[in-house]
Amino acid sequence: MTKSGTNKFHGEVFEFNRNTDFNAFSWNPAPNAFTHTLVKNPYHRNNFGAAFGGPIKRDRSFFFFSYAGLRQIQGATVSGALTPTAAERMGDFTGDTFKVYMPGTHTQVDGTNSSPNCAIPTLNCMPTSLLDPTAANFLNVNNKIGVSVPLPTGAAAPSSGGGAYIGVYDTPTDSDEYLAKYDQNIANADHVTVTYFYVNTTSTPSGGGNINWTGVQSHAGQTNAVVADAHTFSPSTTNQVWLTFTRAMGGRTLLPVTGPGNQTLGSFGSNFTIQGPAGLPYLNISGAFNTGNPNAGPVTGSDNYELRDVVSITRGRHNLSVGAEFALDKTMFLANLNNYGDVTFSTSAPTTTGNAIADFVAGQTSAFEQDSTYVTHLSTWHFAGFVQDNYRITPRFTANLGIRWDIDTPPVDAHDRTASFVPYQQSTVTPNAPEGQVFPGDKGIGRGIISTQFNHISPRVGFAFDPFGDGKTSIRAAAGIFFGTPSGNEWNQPGNAAPFSIRNGFGPTPSLTNVYGGPAYNFPSTAPGGGIFPYTFTPAAPKFYPNTSIEAIDPNVKYSSVYQYNVSVQRQLPYKISTTVAYVGTLGRHLQTFVDANYAPYSTVFGKPSTAASSTDIRRQYDAGAPGAPGTLTGITELISNQSSNYNGLQISATKTMAHGFSLSGFYVWSRALESSNPVENGLMNAQDFGVLGGPFTPSNNSLGAVGGGLREEYGLMDQNHNSNAAISGIWKLSYYTGSNKVVKELVNGWQVSSVAYFMSGGPFTVSTGSNKNLDSLGQSRPNAVPGVSPKLNPNRCRVCATNSVTKAWFNNAAFTANGPGLPGGIGPGGADGNVGRDSLVGPGLKDMDAGLFKDISFPRGIVFQFRAEITNVMNWVSLNNPSSGNITSASQATITSAAGTQRVIQLGGRLTF
Repeated sequence: MTKSGTNKFHGEVFEFNRNTDFNAFSWNPAPNAFTHTLVKNPYHRNNFGAAFGGPIKRDRSFFFFSYAGLRQIQGATVSGALTPTAAERMGDFTGDTFKVYMPGTHTQVDGTNSSPNCAIPTLNCMPTSLLDPTAANFLNVNNKIGVSVPLPTGAAAPSSGGGAYIGVYDTPTDSDEYLAKYDQNIANADHVTVTYFYVNTTSTPSGGGNINWTGVQSHAGQTNAVVADAHTFSPSTTNQVWLTFTRAMGGRTLLPVTGPGNQTLGSFGSNFTIQGPAGLPYLNISGAFNTGNPNAGPVTGSDNYELRDVVSITRGRHNLSVGAEFALDKTMFLANLNNYGDVTFSTSAPTTTGNAIADFVAGQTSAFEQDSTYVTHLSTWHFAGFVQDNYRITPRFTANLGIRWDIDTPPVDAHDRTASFVPYQQSTVTPNAPEGQVFPGDKGIGRGIISTQFNHISPRVGFAFDPFGDGKTSIRAAAGIFFGTPSGNEWNQPGNAAPFSIRNGFGPTPSLTNVYGGPAYNFPSTAPGGGIFPYTFTPAAPKFYPNTSIEAIDPNVKYSSVYQYNVSVQRQLPYKISTTVAYVGTLGRHLQTFVDANYAPYSTVFGKPSTAASSTDIRRQYDAGAPGAPGTLTGITELISNQSSNYNGLQISATKTMAHGFSLSGFYVWSRALESSNPVENGLMNAQDFGVLGGPFTPSNNSLGAVGGGLREEYGLMDQNHNSNAAISGIWKLSYYTGSNKVVKELVNGWQVSSVAYFMSGGPFTVSTGSNKNLDSLGQSRPNAVPGVSPKLNPNRCRVCATNSVTKAWFNNAAFTANGPGLPGGIGPGGADGNVGRDSLVGPGLKDMDAGLFKDISFPRGIVFQFRAEITNVMNWVSLNNPSSGNITSASQATITSAAGTQRVIQLGGRLTF
């Protein structure tokens, strides 16, 4: 029950329950670390609520109210980590097969520490003086501070260090949803409706690492209030008006899995100074474990005010609709970004010990990033008008003719915290900004960066035709143009980079305990916060530090547009069967995405290139500096709008309407979706080569001698492409007993069985080289194809067998070879880019069958209780995920280790209506 408007009181209460005990095991479940028995991940879900409505004054005023609640705990396995053993935590690496060196040398450690194996100087024993105190606190599982890196739960890995860790993280979710509605009939001409809706959800999923470290407590709330009036002027003329207010608020807080909520890197002994709310650091020990952690915050909220009016007029053969709408959207973004500190340990560090786990124990970092918080307040106006005429030209032919005009102002920040990038233009608003970065008030730059576009005029045309005049066949076709609106999430991006916020990578630090090393480590001083943090943006004196990345909106950005077209034929067949065959197409133009406008391609202008920052930074296209003295700018994440997409699909469906208690329907879609790149709404997109704002390098647009490349290398399937999709569903109502025995009748009749089965072909995935072989500033190389070797293997091989299973090798990895400058088959600048396309292979398909069993039990006075048993994946089919494809030299390349979808899940529930 979801609406009011009747002269009788009606209502319902319901409860639906899912429980771990009802469910099947997941595919490849993790064993208990101690008993080694297979474990079901916890799953407890209670969905409950009630609704009630009826008259306040007969035929005049009515009310309705509903509530729905959700209480859920869902567990997930945390795996894939190698955490330090008890001995390694003391600096004892004598049980490992690799050598541990004094930092930055090739002198093997030969010291003493608290381990019994290191009581006397012993090779692979770190001296106590080398152990980092902050790392030691993180590694002490009995520390009194808070979280700790867990001990291994599985076998040790002496060749790499550490031991296997498997854990379980439980995600709690609570949600409350309220709906209230009031209807009022005023005389016979007006029907006024007032609706209020509110939902609040809190969930705390894992921070995303492969050890239990933080929970990301997210809060989301939405409020909708609508006042609407439907006024009847005459039997042929009506007017509907809506006044709507929508508020959406959300945010997230990082909570440690154990201990107090105010833990930071500084809590464990480091001189780290956090800016903004407390949060644990993101620790990434290369090849071993990582702690996850998304950006802290953000707190995001939007208020949307909208007025919409539509007049409907029927005149003869014309059914005309004329309308207009006005809207104001105000959005706030407040984010802490990586204010908690992002620390990486890898053997690329200049002071490495030769092993990443040993580097962590010794506190020898390879990279460190710390961000400051930021806030933006965006406003945008929307105006639109439209005319639509459904013109019945003949009794068998109706034309649908319409036109719409949209005007959307670009989002404007209340404090002008936005920027663009115009090569070689020096800002007069902020004279100390790097050349090219410009701001509102600079020449050609308005407050919204781009100008309001007034040419968004969208015609729509269609028709419906009964070719035989018998009402059993129809031919329909339609086409139209649709314009997108600016996204606040896109327009907000410049506000979270310099000079409004600090998001710098500072390279290696003296140690994990001493993260601020002064000028030698890209900090102005060794003072608390390195002389940078806490950072506050001051418009009169903005600051720029070395290794600065900025974000910008291209002043030539256009709003996206979509061209849609379709044609269909529908036919009514005997036995209550109808079929439809349709062709549907969509063309996307001016699609927006973010690229690095300061992309550094392969080039030998400055000598033999490498992947070191000192090499890539001098190959930047802007503010590159000179060898040994790079400029201020590194990356420029810039919003552009020169991408495109296309979708074409053949859709076939058939439906048998209910007869003798049985109905059946199904559809099949054969389609293909392509796009010029893999666009994103924020942050850099994934690409092998950005070229010049997505276009290829030419002799005239760069001084590096680069030719080719750009996003033309990215044309391929959409990530969401599935060539074949099919579904079939049926409902069988079992009410065949016609005898006079009421008890038997109640027991036998009133049952309903329903089922739906889905079948979908596999989705595409990209094969990556796994290392920066094209020596650029991106490091997202794809390999070259080996001539004459097919990467495709038979997908119908066995799943679990001794040899040649699909899970051990979904594709032929031997069909790929590393890319690199001058190698055969290479493309792009210097032939350094790989010739294998994006999303060039397709993974396993998906199949699922859901079922339901329902029983209605009737009571006097119209009371009905419905028992419901619903089963997701009733057959417990296992559909495989896409294979690992990120490193052609990895032993796990082409293997499949997880399943798509879910195992069989049973839900029991009941609904009482009256």
